[in-house]
Amino acid sequence: HGGAGGDKFFERAKLKTGKPQDAALGIGLLMAVDGKTLFGGAAKGVDGIVEEVGVFAGRAEEYADKAVRAREGLSAGDKLTMDQTRAVAAEADKVRDVKWLLDYVLSPSGTFGTGNARAFVNGIIDEGREAGITIDDFCLDRHAKAAKLCKEEVVSLRMYTTAAFMYMNAPLRENGAVQEPDTRTPCPLPLMTHFASEAIKKLRALHTPRRGQG
Repeated sequence: HGGAGGDKFFERAKLKTGKPQDAALGIGLLMAVDGKTLFGGAAKGVDGIVEEVGVFAGRAEEYADKAVRAREGLSAGDKLTMDQTRAVAAEADKVRDVKWLLDYVLSPSGTFGTGNARAFVNGIIDEGREAGITIDDFCLDRHAKAAKLCKEEVVSLRMYTTAAFMYMNAPLRENGAVQEPDTRTPCPLPLMTHFASEAIKKLRALHTPRRGQG
């Protein structure tokens, strides 16, 4: 079963990997998330991801305000300019888009197909992919089956190839530059980031020659 036109999807996901030095630190440390919290949520599988994204989207304005203030070097009490206020609103919309994207990825109707898809900062979602491909089709893709990916890993990998990637990559990159663990900022999507990382490791293993092989 070739699955969901998966060559492009799984190759793209495989190539979007973090720096080796980041991986050496361990993703849990880089996400600045308590292990019990992370693995307690991970035990819920896809439901845990849905809960996580719901909380994130529900705190869109709060997250956006903190993000803009951090970029601008402002404290919590500083008054925002009109441009900064607009930047907060735009960032909040991007956060809410993560929920839209997850709803789309999990939709029983599947992919929209070329001509009906939405454009995001990283391009048009599923551009060139036929309509009606569901998450179960992606799970049945030969690459997913060969790597023994579970559904939550496939869902997270799908999300990683959408505009949601910025809320998974950026915290790891930023925390990797911070020397003191106690000053790191918690990743807003730790479950999704964890599952995507596990999926990428499994896909990498498929392309790593075993001992005795060329």
